[in-house]
Amino acid sequence: MLKYLTFLLVFFKTGYASAQSSKWTFSLKPGYGWAGTEKTVILGPEIKDEFGRGFTVSSGIRAGYRLSGFLTLSLDAEWQFSQDLRIRTFDTRNSADISNDPVYTTFYRNNFKRIQFPLTLQYSPFDKSFKPYITAGIMPSFITSGRIRYTAKSSLIGEIDSGNIPADFAIPANAKLRKNLSYITGIGLNLKKRVSFELVYQFARPVELAAFDPGSSAINVPVYTTRANEGWIFYVLIRLF
Repeated sequence: MLKYLTFLLVFFKTGYASAQSSKWTFSLKPGYGWAGTEKTVILGPEIKDEFGRGFTVSSGIRAGYRLSGFLTLSLDAEWQFSQDLRIRTFDTRNSADISNDPVYTTFYRNNFKRIQFPLTLQYSPFDKSFKPYITAGIMPSFITSGRIRYTAKSSLIGEIDSGNIPADFAIPANAKLRKNLSYITGIGLNLKKRVSFELVYQFARPVELAAFDPGSSAINVPVYTTRANEGWIFYVLIRLF
């Protein structure tokens, strides 16, 4: 029994020392943040869109390779759910001076799920267990599903419609929007070589989903605009080995 315990002790000490000296690291990567951005877009004399922040949650893993004492290359695989808000206002009072003209307001909650693969560099001029660093890179992503929930109201009679619409990626105009390339940058902090924290911002263009397929007809198709693929996110990285 004593020989068996001695063997286990030597085995785990050797494995730990090997992991400590290896240039590779593997970590779990849960995250939570704020999807979208605060922005107002004027679409015409009567129409405007107001975008608001929602939330995002993610989980994934990271493989890191130490290029030098100050530079690390990381590749992550993540699943992410994000939601942003949009308010579309159609103010008919701007088209004529009639007090009984209504204001139509539609509230949207845009929900999307995607998988993404951030490729980043982490740089720190410090060589200690407690060290801050900066990170930046690119992030290819693929939207797996999406859903748009809405509630439409009139200033005269209240709620007039509500429902939810699945994002239809079978529409040719939408199919190409599933793949995206974002840019990310942020700051991080290593603690005792086992736990790290990162706060990053994901830069991305708005996604404009066509409401239907117009086919060969030359008509303007309504679009559902979302900015849920950009925003701040806070990660906790837990090193496995």
